[in-house]
Amino acid sequence: MREDDIRDAIMNMPSDRFERFASELVRRELYPGLNPTSESYDLGEDARTELSTVFVHGGKRISLAISKTTSLNKISDDCNTIKANERPVDVVIYVSARDIKRTSTEENWRRQIRSKFGWELEMRTLRWLAPAASQPKYESLVDDYLHIPPPGGDYVQTIENEFTTHTAHTFKQISDKIPGLSSSLLRMEIHTVEEQLASRIPVLLTGDAGTGKSAIGAQLARNGINAGKTVLFLDVRSIGHLDTEFDLRAHLGLRGPVHSAILRVGKYKSCRLIIDQLDNIVGTPTADLVVDLVLNCVTDLYDVDVVVISRNQERNEGRLLSRLLSANFVELSSSPISETTVIDVFNQIGIKYYSSETVELGRNLLNLELIGKIKEQLPSYDFRVLTSEAYLWEEYMEILIIDEESTIGDQILADAVRLAKYALSNTEGIFVLPYPLLHSQQRLVSWGIITPVEGRVHRFRHERFQEFIYAWDATQRLALPRQVMTEITSFRSENIFRWMEEMYRRSNSSIYEQFLREAFDV
Repeated sequence: MREDDIRDAIMNMPSDRFERFASELVRRELYPGLNPTSESYDLGEDARTELSTVFVHGGKRISLAISKTTSLNKISDDCNTIKANERPVDVVIYVSARDIKRTSTEENWRRQIRSKFGWELEMRTLRWLAPAASQPKYESLVDDYLHIPPPGGDYVQTIENEFTTHTAHTFKQISDKIPGLSSSLLRMEIHTVEEQLASRIPVLLTGDAGTGKSAIGAQLARNGINAGKTVLFLDVRSIGHLDTEFDLRAHLGLRGPVHSAILRVGKYKSCRLIIDQLDNIVGTPTADLVVDLVLNCVTDLYDVDVVVISRNQERNEGRLLSRLLSANFVELSSSPISETTVIDVFNQIGIKYYSSETVELGRNLLNLELIGKIKEQLPSYDFRVLTSEAYLWEEYMEILIIDEESTIGDQILADAVRLAKYALSNTEGIFVLPYPLLHSQQRLVSWGIITPVEGRVHRFRHERFQEFIYAWDATQRLALPRQVMTEITSFRSENIFRWMEEMYRRSNSSIYEQFLREAFDV
């Protein structure tokens, strides 16, 4: 055990090095104002407190004496030296690299020092030193003086800094605001998830695309930060290209196993792990890598909250998530927004006329965001005409074209189609834009359709739009399922086919029946 290694190293330290180590540990752990004395002279005390700290410590004047050995004669000799130098003292802290075997012996020494000098004696022996030094906050001190590196080679401070960096990056990828509203919608699911986490139950949060799962994840991450937890909020689309645990360590800036880092932080101050977009890496080696990480972090021994966020519609997603459910995860759903809330939002953003179909569409958070954008761009738009989700998205595309010059608008859509096709053809769902960005690509970023990942690497902000724009283009060129399957990854095909089915059906396409037969076969 680490504490045993630290204990042995303390016992074997040279005297001068032990004095410096013990003085620093006592200063950090017990008396932050303790000032070491000069090494060039010895007044019987190795360090003492400043007057301001004496006041903080109940007005008592503290003197520190350090020795590798433990004996009453040594303590008395140091006290005699302190007295000869006329040092005003109330309490002597005696630190030793050895233990006193009997409690009665230690109590007898206290009585004798109190009787002879009038001072209180406080003993800090190896029994105190080893557990105190083994705390994560002293990993750097232990490494410097005892040459014992932290477990896995990662300091807790390093782990916390890396987790904070990746969490901040994930926050940037999430839009949880409705245009026209001053704040995010209050989601009851957050309270339900927090209740499970408080009972040490890991949570699998599922729901249809656009129901606000990531927004809920973002709020759970903020809650964890506000509660003083170290939070790792990870959008796994950013690691979809990784194959091994060593790759994951490197991505997170760690030397040791990632699950060990999470558990160590959980032991030290509590940790919250939130995995978002798991469904986006289904069918890749990364998927099993992430699930293995999550399962290794589910334990009652450390304070670690675990939340996994994913769609749960397709067969491959179900097979992957069954591993979590078998490990006693509780599955909670990201529910559609209530009709009352949707109507309230409509009133707040100034939509006076709407149909029951419009309200039903608005129960999906992503659709509600689109409705807000349409209202923002076209204040006089008649929302009673919206009858289906596909129609809503088509209207959004039309508004995009109208808002831009016609040529630029067409180029924006053409770029969106091209990028969607490329993103759907690779498991990572990312693409690299040229330098400098074309104007049409800049507008896609401005409209919030695509978002930067890092550098010139981008992705679609919502996979729902990515799937829709591809399906829209596929129906425009009268593509059939077999052709689609040659262009995109198979685990996204079911969602694509749903969009295409609705579009072909609404347009009364002559190939609608052929599409259905081929989709059934595929």
